[in-house]
Amino acid sequence: MKSKYCIQGRKLLSSYCATHGIFHKQCGKIIIANESQENDLMDLFQLGKSKNMAGLSLLTKDEISHHEPRIMGSLGLKIDSTGILDAHALMNSFYQDSQTLDHDYLYKSTVLDCTIISNGYEITISPFMNKSMWKIVYLKGKFISKIMGTILGYFSRTHDLFRIPKYDIVYVHMWVTPFGSTLFERIARFLSKKLIYDIEDITINAVSNSVNSIISPLKNPNKNKFLMKTADYVITSSPVLNEYCLDINSKKKCKYISSSINVDKFMPINSYNNNTRVVIGWTGTFSSKEYLDLLRNVLIELKNRCDFKLLIIGNFEYKFSEIDIDVIQWSSENEVNDMQKIDIGIYPLSDDPWIYGKSGLKAIQYMAFGLPTVATNIGTTPKIIEHMKNGWLVNSEKEWINALEVLIKDPGLRKSLGHRARKTIVEKYSTDVIKIDYFSIIDELYRK
Repeated sequence: MKSKYCIQGRKLLSSYCATHGIFHKQCGKIIIANESQENDLMDLFQLGKSKNMAGLSLLTKDEISHHEPRIMGSLGLKIDSTGILDAHALMNSFYQDSQTLDHDYLYKSTVLDCTIISNGYEITISPFMNKSMWKIVYLKGKFISKIMGTILGYFSRTHDLFRIPKYDIVYVHMWVTPFGSTLFERIARFLSKKLIYDIEDITINAVSNSVNSIISPLKNPNKNKFLMKTADYVITSSPVLNEYCLDINSKKKCKYISSSINVDKFMPINSYNNNTRVVIGWTGTFSSKEYLDLLRNVLIELKNRCDFKLLIIGNFEYKFSEIDIDVIQWSSENEVNDMQKIDIGIYPLSDDPWIYGKSGLKAIQYMAFGLPTVATNIGTTPKIIEHMKNGWLVNSEKEWINALEVLIKDPGLRKSLGHRARKTIVEKYSTDVIKIDYFSIIDELYRK
């Protein structure tokens, strides 16, 4: 069966790559054996023949040298039907296909089950907001739909409470329910054998926004504090937030785990040249737009010194008549392609309590694309960016202007900072690296 699907899969994969414009080439390969390995290679040849594999032939020592003069071997197996392809482009195409097939990606969800099995864990996820609610929650208006979505969320959570006792570990992200008293949090804590609480910057301080400002009075910071205090383990998004939680958690079990990124999806393609106008990019939501506004004077002055375009990727409209800008509405389907249009990433912040709970995800995203990132020297960012090694940290408007002007005019510096930035993310902030921290906490709690 394995050989059947390998042969069939090769044909289907080649067809898929051709249809979707993915680089691939049927270049073949040669497997080399020395004298002591000839019997094994002959067995492999006979196996291929028995499975009707096309394009198999044995090569003598001289024939090997004819094909590859620098390769030494006594016997070779030439396989014409194999080839190479762009694996990252293929995975990205698969991801785009999954989006069109309406697959669900669940964010900010409470994990209701994490059961150890022979080679891992079984996980049950239960989001408070369904997919329809997520599409409208940060849009202006839509009040009836938002109310209905919230009611459905409370029905779902009530059902979840009855399921909690059968699980080994309950993982709560942000809150059990968003509004009102701590009742749901207290019930969930009482029913949970072990509870992990994951808190990020948006929950430590109450921040209102113009889209849903009417609900701000309904939010209760005591929900977060109760979970911080009673959880068996607290996972935080910044070192400052971690210190805050350590003072509150009764078990003194808190750990800062950085945001992470899929480095196989967020791939650099930048050519680091000035053949076209340099693009300065910023990505974020309406709630962080105020930080982008901090650079209005900087960008106006920069326009007087050099030519550039500002690309904004968000969920809001933005007007800035003094400079040339493009505003793209963020979507999961186009996120990678849109961010790959950026040459320089910017991450402006202000000195306020909210900032010290932020994880620095924007900087991590830019750096994963191999982009030189200019960021305010505050909060968690200096732990991610080393000044002039893998990015550029600034403290004033004057430094912002200088950093951006130098980077716009010096593609070589953009390249060196960008390459080191990518290396930093792959080694320290990829999901493959960060997941170990999560597993260590789950293992510790489960095995107690």
